[in-house]
Amino acid sequence: MTYLTDVKSYKTSWRVQVKVLHAWKQYTSQSGETLEMVLADQKSAKINASIKKELVSKFERQVTKGEWRVIENFGLTQVRVQFRVTNHLFKMGFVNNTHVTPYVAISDDVYLTLPDFQNIIVGDLNPFYLIDVLGQNVNVGPMDTIEVNNKPTKKLEFEIRNISLPCTIWGKFADQVYQACEDVEGTRVVCLIRFTKIHTFRELVLSDEEKKKFALQDIDIRPKRDDSSLDKFKSMPQPPRRSISDSNVLIVDEKNYDHDDQAKKHAGWIEIMTP
Repeated sequence: MTYLTDVKSYKTSWRVQVKVLHAWKQYTSQSGETLEMVLADQKSAKINASIKKELVSKFERQVTKGEWRVIENFGLTQVRVQFRVTNHLFKMGFVNNTHVTPYVAISDDVYLTLPDFQNIIVGDLNPFYLIDVLGQNVNVGPMDTIEVNNKPTKKLEFEIRNISLPCTIWGKFADQVYQACEDVEGTRVVCLIRFTKIHTFRELVLSDEEKKKFALQDIDIRPKRDDSSLDKFKSMPQPPRRSISDSNVLIVDEKNYDHDDQAKKHAGWIEIMTP
């Protein structure tokens, strides 16, 4: 048995033990209709797998979401698409002689990838990798319907709290979240969004009061480096006391970045994205 981190494209006779985390059908002009999956092994490594249209009827019932399977004999191709479901270098492709068998559940883990909200907002994450987010729904807006590819599509905007993170969801997912928030009548709604992309949908516009608040919070960082704070300067305007949901994420103190670490990350992303 091989772990997902060890599979390479030089052969097809691999045998892996994986859990089906997610499965969906999609259509692209390059590949046509396919059945896509996200698989994970017991070491939490994940890989995107794909079944071509002509093989879907053969394998669809064998890859049940939430179940563990042993998969033998499959192809591996380097991932070249813009948005990547996992950070694995390769994508698994089922072939005619792929063999799938049920396996006893090794773990009930759902293998979430939950980055810190702060890292999402300040842009520390590679936007080409899909992520998971979990938090309390707040500030749910009205349901909108707009034209997307000449079709009316529902759109819902809201925030997920930890640090407030703006979210936009579309279509049937917008319906599901909106209805859930309507049904609970004031009770907290916690939302888990899996395999979502990081995207700037609209410009962020700050009021004068917000600008003042963020500026004071940024200024307050400086004396704290010397075990002081603006509290000692009574004639100065005072920043609001920070809470978990109110931190300065727009004015980033660049001196705190580890430039060597950022350079290594950048080089790694370029290598991944370059064929």
